Amino acid sequence: MRIELLRHGECADNAWLRGRTDSPLNPQGWAQMQTAWPKSEPSRLISSPLVRCAGFVQTQLQTRPVEFSSNAFSESVFDESWQERDFGLFDGLPYGSVQTQFPGLLQAYLQDPFHTDIPGAEPYAAFKQRVLAAWQHTLQQALADKVEYLLIVTHGGPMRLVLQSVLGIEDRQLFQLQIGYGCRVGIEVTATPEGPFCQLREIIQADSWQEKTE
Repeated sequence: MRIELLRHGECADNAWLRGRTDSPLNPQGWAQMQTAWPKSEPSRLISSPLVRCAGFVQTQLQTRPVEFSSNAFSESVFDESWQERDFGLFDGLPYGSVQTQFPGLLQAYLQDPFHTDIPGAEPYAAFKQRVLAAWQHTLQQALADKVEYLLIVTHGGPMRLVLQSVLGIEDRQLFQLQIGYGCRVGIEVTATPEGPFCQLREIIQADSWQEKTE
């Protein structure tokens, strides 16, 4: 089974940490999604319900009804489990605003982003548990249904956590994974007696997709 995770494109705001802030794509972000969207339709599609993911996905569902009408969806296309982390007080603010309004908290977060509590934010441990539970559920369900090609449209945070699960890396290494706007990650999944065996196939950034089309 092939699974691809696609990050949404660039957004129409200047947010530093954009979690539950529901920002739409800007024209560049829309173009990134159009370029990165797979040429062959997935046999199952899952998307974060936030508009920067769901807005583009909805257009695909509306403009390609024949392709998607045959999809064996056992779940809703839009799944809250694949939303980005809520960053509380920091969510949706430009970096300069966070620096001005919360300098001490910002410094603590930059030094230890995994254990610093941001007021109103989803704790990192809870975010990680949510995404990894969604990933395991998605794997098991797709294998049980004999899905051949699954596409998940989501955010940078969940994509890094999936890669962490596949590669067995530590939290502190997550920021060493470059997951830009419109980035697509390919994973090959094989069913084994011990459970799903996952292999990273590729990480392709949006500018690479652009080069392939020129």
